[in-house]
Amino acid sequence: MNKRIIAVAHNAFRYYLFTPTSLAIIIMLLLVPFLCSNLLGDGTAEGKFKVFVTYSFIISSIIFTVSNISFSCSSISGEWKKKTLLILDVKPIRRWEIILGKWFGMLAINIVLVACFLLSMTFSSMLVSYNLTKSFPGHKNIFMTEIELFPVQADESSQDKFLMSFLQMRQNNRKEIYPVLAKGEMVWTFKGIRKTLAQRDLPGKSDNLSLSYRFQTAGSEGQNVLGYWLVGNPSLPAPFELETSQPKDTVHRLPIPLEAVSDKGELNVVYLNIEPTNLSVLFPASDFKLLYTQGSYWMNLIKGYFNILILVTFIFSVGLCFSCIVSHLTAVLSTSILIFMSYLHEFIEIMLNSIFREIQAQEMVGIIHRLSYPALKFISFILPPLNEALPHSYIGNFLLMPFSYLAFLFIRIILLGVLPLLVVAIIYLSHRELGIANE
Repeated sequence: MNKRIIAVAHNAFRYYLFTPTSLAIIIMLLLVPFLCSNLLGDGTAEGKFKVFVTYSFIISSIIFTVSNISFSCSSISGEWKKKTLLILDVKPIRRWEIILGKWFGMLAINIVLVACFLLSMTFSSMLVSYNLTKSFPGHKNIFMTEIELFPVQADESSQDKFLMSFLQMRQNNRKEIYPVLAKGEMVWTFKGIRKTLAQRDLPGKSDNLSLSYRFQTAGSEGQNVLGYWLVGNPSLPAPFELETSQPKDTVHRLPIPLEAVSDKGELNVVYLNIEPTNLSVLFPASDFKLLYTQGSYWMNLIKGYFNILILVTFIFSVGLCFSCIVSHLTAVLSTSILIFMSYLHEFIEIMLNSIFREIQAQEMVGIIHRLSYPALKFISFILPPLNEALPHSYIGNFLLMPFSYLAFLFIRIILLGVLPLLVVAIIYLSHRELGIANE
């Protein structure tokens, strides 16, 4: 990077960062996590932590979006309004260097802003964890990220079949509720369980693997229901046996021995209804899942940092591009509309498919049919899916955000979104007459 680009970036960084507006944004980003730490969840330690993380990222994303639209849309049009762009034009600096300097300056500002938010999230997370320790003495380590895995197969069977071969069942018959009649049983199969090296080195330890479930019965409130569990895989000579006596309408966790999981990551679970009062047991499918530790919340937080940085980079790149082409007010309106459409990317996809089906239903096979849908799909393609770039949905659900997802966002948003915008801005500004008002 040459010295002229660095000089423009340095000036842009100082001009936008050391202002009352930027100071107010930094204060808001520092306060948002602390304010969200007081929100109530669903009455559990995990629920409160999910609400805290989710709302912190949602509110901060709104702040980042509004501030970047404001800063970027005034970057070039503001220079034109103050006539300082004419002064820069007579200096030994190329116009594309002005664009890149402004871009790197705003990138540096966002790195500082996102770092302030990350710092506040770190201290707020520790504060929330400390408060949860006092409110929920028996809760697990909240900073260990858990992966949720739902059964791929579920079927009623007999105990004899299960003890012989653990029962090979049909796939993709996921139900909304799993009923287990009195003296009956239900079999679930989980696949794709990944053991970490640390888990493999700790045979017999079941803290890292558990079955989370909730059940309903027709029994009285407070009555404990007896259940008998068999967990294992076909390679074991016999399944592990676990007995439970638990109340209904409460989320329970059943520790699963790691030896019950096969080397291929498969696990079979059988529930035997041995309640002597002949009660049927209903397991809601949405609450029946396997939880196992895979990664750390802190690693997710760092990935969320880069995720937000990718998101705001596209936002201020759009504003910078429009700032080169139109006036300040028009740039703000155009950028806001484009960013709003990008956040509603999935909704736009649904609308496009509906329009195409309507065209087909009316048998419009002429030029409209041939050109409209490809044109609309192209418009949808050039809009990066900013709704997928929000990291709160991954951290909030305690799912480990994969590096491959960040790579997808980088290609989809930076390479296919930001770079073309910079090229358009450079070409337009390099060939326009600065004496003509950019309306």
